[in-house]
Amino acid sequence: MAQIEWDHVSKWFGPVAAVHNISLVARDHEFLVLLGPSGCGKTTTLRMAAGLEDPTSGRLLLGERDVTHVEPRDRDLAMVFQNYALYPHMTVYDNLAFGLKLRKTSPQAVRRAVEDAAARLGLESLLARRPRELSGGQRQRVALGRAMVRQPQAFLMDEPLSNLDATLRAETRVQLKALHAQLATTIVYVTHDQVEAMTLATRIVVMNGGVIQQVGTPDAIYDRPVNQFVAHFIGTPGMNMLPVLWGRVDGALAAIVGSQRLPLPPGLPWMRAAESAVSHAATVGVRPEHLRVAAAPETGTPSLKARIRLVEPMGHETLVHLDLDPDLTLVARTPDRWPHSNIPVWVSFDPRHLHVFDPVSQVAYEAV
Repeated sequence: MAQIEWDHVSKWFGPVAAVHNISLVARDHEFLVLLGPSGCGKTTTLRMAAGLEDPTSGRLLLGERDVTHVEPRDRDLAMVFQNYALYPHMTVYDNLAFGLKLRKTSPQAVRRAVEDAAARLGLESLLARRPRELSGGQRQRVALGRAMVRQPQAFLMDEPLSNLDATLRAETRVQLKALHAQLATTIVYVTHDQVEAMTLATRIVVMNGGVIQQVGTPDAIYDRPVNQFVAHFIGTPGMNMLPVLWGRVDGALAAIVGSQRLPLPPGLPWMRAAESAVSHAATVGVRPEHLRVAAAPETGTPSLKARIRLVEPMGHETLVHLDLDPDLTLVARTPDRWPHSNIPVWVSFDPRHLHVFDPVSQVAYEAV
């Protein structure tokens, strides 16, 4: 197994930069997820590692080896595609064995490798079937098995679960995570699905506009986003964002939110940077699960008046859409049932859960 490195890599398609000067290392044995919206450059980044796209500038390294201009077949990387790419006329066994047979591997070694992969993926009873006789989840496991039998230095996976329904996606995620633990291999995985990223990754690379926005563990990305894009992109629903002005009430810092003043306690980590901002303006973010909705304000806790606009029962929780002012809205995630809309409430929160962003650069003050 080996690490994969993108060294100041860019990819231009005519005048458009699909990937702009990224430097990134997928460490040996880690599960690295490239996450971002459609068109952010994540698939192009993966395809350059595989040799399916040539970088416009920069280098690709596999371990200590420069593979920038090496043919895909000579990179010893296994690619798992979104559409499975199975041979329809071959049985599952032959699909799994195909790459090894091309390498002139002995029949005995081919059988051992195929049977081992089939056992790991629960494919033993399907080896005589053809792809058209399989479900989507079974086809995806065959595609994974075909990559496994090669014993490559690393696996590259391009949205491999996107064609599966929600239940199969959840089941296959568990299998992938267990498989990574068993094989102790390097996996680079592309997805636009943040649930896949958060549950599978040892580290996440958040991309937007061909640029890396943040690299970190799932917890770090979720708890300490470096800018507004990451904060809002990660989480369902995304982080609430509110424009505020800073002022002082009885000598203490207060946030002016629409027509309401919200006193804040001293000592918050971002407070000095936020208060010294030239415009005295900022964008404040708070995650839906950090908001509490009640019929009355909580004593000693910052609270805002609101009105329930919409209620979305989710079974185990409720999403409550709130209006603070005509143009200011919030979404709260709460375990309480709120069956009615258009009723006045109070929204409370722990100010330590606030994230504060510069209104121009959109960078978190904690990251400055």
